[in-house]
Amino acid sequence: MIELLYPKVWFLYARIRGIIIYAMKDIKAKQITIANVANEHVCVELHNKNGNILILCIYRSPSTSCENNDNINKLMNDINSCKAKFKLIVGDFNFSDINWNKWEGHTVASNNFLHTLQGHFLIQHVAFPTRARGANEPSLLDLVISNDNFIDDIEYLSPLGKSDLSVLSISCKIQQQVEDME
Repeated sequence: MIELLYPKVWFLYARIRGIIIYAMKDIKAKQITIANVANEHVCVELHNKNGNILILCIYRSPSTSCENNDNINKLMNDINSCKAKFKLIVGDFNFSDINWNKWEGHTVASNNFLHTLQGHFLIQHVAFPTRARGANEPSLLDLVISNDNFIDDIEYLSPLGKSDLSVLSISCKIQQQVEDME
């Protein structure tokens, strides 16, 4: 639908369900297929004069299987071995039991995920809860992870529609390469 509204501005990259990455059409980008069976993810590589940027968007269901948890960790390993200079991993990971101030979890799945991030020296940038519903304790479910400290700012915006998850607007310190339009 966005293609009909803004045909010269945006290109949509999607795989399944609601996982979508939009890129402006003047940015050199391509969808990357990674040989991994982790459920619900999409990956796009942006070409940049300062080094390529790999963006991975993941949705991890709170009721996901042990097998999918292992596949997500393997996906993180696969992403780390890609040649792109900058790696940005975003999504709703639903690890409500992780204390990000202490980098400790209370389940095997959470601890394995933390171990994978630490093993690749990945940085988790979200500092405040991203989900709030009624009287429930707010939780930090949405993550912004990078392989370098190129995240300039994360702005926490109001949820869209009836969602109880904040919209995160992420600013990066990377100069984009725009195609010559002449």
